[in-house]
Amino acid sequence: MKTWLLACLICACATHAPPPPRATSDYAIELRRPSHAGDRAHVVTTATFDDTRTTYTEQVVVKKEERHHRLRFDAMQQVLEVDPLGNVILERRGA
Repeated sequence: MKTWLLACLICACATHAPPPPRATSDYAIELRRPSHAGDRAHVVTTATFDDTRTTYTEQVVVKKEERHHRLRFDAMQQVLEVDPLGNVILERRGA
């Protein structure tokens, strides 16, 4: 009797639960947040470019030129006005 009761309990626990209900409606997933008047951003970016040119004549270096460039971009932005969807209409930019 105990074995049969144990077998019934194991079978009852082994049954799968019904799948969760499916969503009845779709919704949009926003990948960016809307802007607000007064939002500020400060961006600083640097880049370095190195260029080396070597000229050979019969395996002998005749001329070697090296160029090194460094750029720095520093900018600020302030949102002054947005539309109802949160898109920027008016902004102030500066360095």
